[in-house]
Amino acid sequence: MYCKLLIGENESSVIETIDWFHSIGVDWISEKRLDDMYINIEFVNTPKLLETMVHLETTLSVTRISDKGVTFYLIDFLSERERIEFDFGGCDGTVFVPMSNIKSINTLGNIKEICVQ
Repeated sequence: MYCKLLIGENESSVIETIDWFHSIGVDWISEKRLDDMYINIEFVNTPKLLETMVHLETTLSVTRISDKGVTFYLIDFLSERERIEFDFGGCDGTVFVPMSNIKSINTLGNIKEICVQ
């Protein structure tokens, strides 16, 4: 799942996300590099709502990564595949996925998958 890091101004989220990257050996991550960074996340079992987003080829926003899991932020968005605008009526919210349901996270977010048949 293609995701953009959207840590924003929340200092505890920034620190926790950087600490998590450093704990897995990704030492080049810094607060400056979190701006505009894309990652790929693979799930053991993709939550239904996120599965729908994947089908629509939507780039999801990640607001925190920690030892506990990954938090996604959802708000109105435009599907890149269907060119359909989804309006949550001004509502927003988060989806939390525990680390036990994460198969992999990689920092090669700007590389598109290539299928060889």
